[in-house]
Amino acid sequence: MRNNSVFKTDDAGAIPRLTSDAICDMEKYMSRIWKSLWTVAVSTILLTGTGAGFVAAQEDAPAADQNAAEQQEKTGDDEIEFDESEPAEDSADGDALEQAVEQDLGAAAQSNSPEELLNLATEIKLTAKTLLDLTKVVSLCNKAEKLGLDEDNLEFARQLRISAQLDRGLAIAQLFLDPAVNVAQLPPGWEALRDNAIGDLTVATKENPDIAAAQLGLGRLYMLSDKNDEAKAAFEAAINGEDESGEDQIKPLAYMYRAELQSDAKASVADMEKALEICPEEEPRFHSLYAEYLARVGRDEDALAAVDKGLALPNLSAPFDVELAKQKARILVRLHRKDEAREVYEKASQNDGDDVSAQIDKGQFYAMLGDYDASIALFTKLAEKFDGPGIYLLRGMVYADKKDFDAAIADANQALRRDGSMLAAIRLKGLAFVQLEKYDEAVRAFELLKRKSKTAEEKLEATTQIAYVISKQGRYRRASEILKKELEKDPKNASVLRSLADMELLFGHWGEAKRLYAELLEIDPEDTGVLNNYSWLLGTCPDEQYRDAALALEYGKKAAEGTYYKLPHILSTLAAAYAENGDFESARSWSQKGVDLATADNDDNLEDLKKELESYKENKPWRETSEVLAEVDEDESAEKPADEEPKPEEKDAAPEENADSPEA
Repeated sequence: MRNNSVFKTDDAGAIPRLTSDAICDMEKYMSRIWKSLWTVAVSTILLTGTGAGFVAAQEDAPAADQNAAEQQEKTGDDEIEFDESEPAEDSADGDALEQAVEQDLGAAAQSNSPEELLNLATEIKLTAKTLLDLTKVVSLCNKAEKLGLDEDNLEFARQLRISAQLDRGLAIAQLFLDPAVNVAQLPPGWEALRDNAIGDLTVATKENPDIAAAQLGLGRLYMLSDKNDEAKAAFEAAINGEDESGEDQIKPLAYMYRAELQSDAKASVADMEKALEICPEEEPRFHSLYAEYLARVGRDEDALAAVDKGLALPNLSAPFDVELAKQKARILVRLHRKDEAREVYEKASQNDGDDVSAQIDKGQFYAMLGDYDASIALFTKLAEKFDGPGIYLLRGMVYADKKDFDAAIADANQALRRDGSMLAAIRLKGLAFVQLEKYDEAVRAFELLKRKSKTAEEKLEATTQIAYVISKQGRYRRASEILKKELEKDPKNASVLRSLADMELLFGHWGEAKRLYAELLEIDPEDTGVLNNYSWLLGTCPDEQYRDAALALEYGKKAAEGTYYKLPHILSTLAAAYAENGDFESARSWSQKGVDLATADNDDNLEDLKKELESYKENKPWRETSEVLAEVDEDESAEKPADEEPKPEEKDAAPEENADSPEA
């Protein structure tokens, strides 16, 4: 069965990748470095004028900056709350801020005259160089407004406060504008700084929504808050706003960030093309991102050209020269130019030395090349130096790619002995047990994954995997009960519906599978996995009453177009649809392309694809020949449900490493 099942990864049999940032054993060390740098940056921000941003510098910082840093140590970031709108009632956080400001201002801040406070705020604003200066302005304006000003002075105080909040918000936003910022490595409390800046910039943009710099900063901060709709709206406003620098620096960045938020990769490509029309030619990051999005839409040749253009930029320097070269190597692998890819990568990495992240990247690149032994050897050396869970997990993934599933399980256990809650390691064990057809062990692994999962989405994924494994044992009734129980909670949950449809297909319940795939397409007409499986059913079903040649071809074309004609099993489905329609010339053409791709990728389905091609050469349509799973008799009365939570004493019955061993 040419099934694009949700129970499998996009690459048949492959184990999902983890990024080095997510698993690197040096992360805690890097976090400490980030924290020290962050403290310096925040306490020594030097302003260069209204809306003009900041320069983070350590040298020649005024004495006030030292006071700011000391006060942060005393009160903590969480205790300092910047003003977000009109003056509010006093709070503990507000008192802490005023005490910090008054400590620096001294007797001047004790004046009872609102006019004198406003005059002082004006003087400080005119010469403001630091975040502390701007905080003084905001606090003094708030005091003056609370004490009472005449109408003209009240409006002036409000405008002065908003101007200070704008400068302060922009200065903080600058800390986050670099796309390479990794929030996992930021020190505790960074979210409070982000939220304070959002408050400042929200006030400023309500007053004047056309300030492009403010909208750009606000959009980036919303991105880091996982408020993508608000972020996209802010980037749109930045694109349409006024760039006070006069150098058109805001719009390219807004397009770049919006491209990251687009759900459609084609829209991301369009945004990056607009950014490249505006941005200076010497900006290498834009070429890199443009290439990334081109690759996502299957335009690997164009992606290669974009990277080459970036590499040809004058004065290209580290780290972009190395990053672009490694990106080029990966594109060359996808283009099946592996020898050239290796040469490019080795040249780019010759100065990597013992850098851990670089070594992890190299190990993953070797695996991408299919040189599993080199990848495993590299991760083995890293494991000897850094005895942490992440390295074992990565090596286990390579073993899985190599089809050495026993070794993959052993490495997953090594990772779990060091971190018993590493979900990716538990998932790797479950998937490897499935490949070994050790279904009882797989069920236990996915049950553990469900118990350890923190989010509803993670728990649901584990539940669908449990149902799939049980179905592979022939226990249709129990597996379908698990999925239908989830559907009672959410009848339109596409993930569960898809799992159930695929399972019905496995058991040869053609009518029910057809009904569920049709329902799934009503939810998402562009889901390529559903389109592929439905087309396969409509074009190859052994039971004539469930075949529909016209629909099979329509859905097969959409699935192939949606995956950019890059996946062998989907081209196989398209070929079957053409054959069902009697167009054997087209069937042979697409089937041959699928065979060629499968050969280049060493695809597990290659032999099946060759058999299909032979059938089309004989002008015969293909009929699904995979053995339908037979249902077994089930004694539910003696069985503990697979998704039932164990009793507390069962959870702690054995140490983690024993409970999770391959023999468990």
